[in-house]
Amino acid sequence: MSIATKRGDAGQTGLAGGIRVSKSSLRVEAYGTVDELNSVLGIARSQCKDENLCARTKAIQLELFRVGSGLATPSESRKPQVPITDEMVEGLTGQFTKSRRWRDYFPMVAARRASRGSFYDHARTVCRRAERCVVRLVESGETVNPNVSRVPEPPV
Repeated sequence: MSIATKRGDAGQTGLAGGIRVSKSSLRVEAYGTVDELNSVLGIARSQCKDENLCARTKAIQLELFRVGSGLATPSESRKPQVPITDEMVEGLTGQFTKSRRWRDYFPMVAARRASRGSFYDHARTVCRRAERCVVRLVESGETVNPNVSRVPEPPV
C-alpha cells in the first residue's frame, strides 16, 4: 500500500467539495493539525487502562473528526458544512473537567519511557498548535465555523 496518490498533484490538494488549494494553505495546516491531534489521542487511548478515560478520549476523537471535516469544508464548497454545535464545543471543553483538574490528565512527560501521561501531554501540545493554526486561518480572512474558532477559557 502506498501513501502517495501518484496523481502528480504539483503541491495541490483537494478540499471538501472539490476545491483545489496549495498544500501549504492555512486551512490544510489547520485540519491536518486536528488530524494529527486525533492520531496522538489514538496512541494515548491505546495505552490507557482506565475505561472511563478511554471512553472520554474516544468521544473527543469522534468530535475531532467532525471539527477536521468542518475545517476542510470552506464556505464556498459545494458540500454542506458539517454542523459543529455549541453542545459539541461544551462537550469537548468539558471532557477533562468533569471529575479531575486538567493537569491531572496531562502530567509532566515521563522521563524514562513512553507512558499514558506522556501521550496525553503530547496531545495537549498538538491541541494548542491546532488552536494557533485555526486562529491564523481566521485572522487571514477565511470563514470558519465560529464554534471551531472560539477560544474557551482554560479550566483551573
